[in-house]
Amino acid sequence: MNKTLLISLFAGLFCILGLAQEKETYNFSTKDGDVIWQKVYPTALDTRAVFDAIKTNGSLFDITETEQVLTGNLVERAAEYSSLGYSRGEVPIFVNHLLGGFVKVEMREGRYRVTVSKMYRIDDTTAARERTDFTFYVKKNGDFRFFPETARKIFDANFNKMFEIKDTEEEDW
Repeated sequence: MNKTLLISLFAGLFCILGLAQEKETYNFSTKDGDVIWQKVYPTALDTRAVFDAIKTNGSLFDITETEQVLTGNLVERAAEYSSLGYSRGEVPIFVNHLLGGFVKVEMREGRYRVTVSKMYRIDDTTAARERTDFTFYVKKNGDFRFFPETARKIFDANFNKMFEIKDTEEEDW
């Protein structure tokens, strides 16, 4: 009986330690070997208002839309991290490079889902402007190879800033 109790305690401890070490994904995952960022936002706005807000915020180009889906390419830009309390020396080097990718916005009743896929970074510090697809950061088994939590947190905050639409109601003056 003491052996059973001891084994149960060790098993419980390992489970707790395993759960405590689980990393925050910041809405990043892998799908078919590609790194994607995906988030669902609640909204009281209709499809037209959501699509208009996203189209006019300056984050996308080559925009196409159907009744419930808007797609486009991200305007290549460096991630902003100083507002999150990071300095240039505290972030992974690739965060300082330009980021691009493909965006798909899908509407449903009371919510919209934004998916950023086919992400890449451009090393704009050289004349060659070397492009690295984010698939570089994914192992063959689907896990992240090198995609630090700091980078995920920064990119997540930047994507939220681009795609989160605040529902505003006009006040009656």
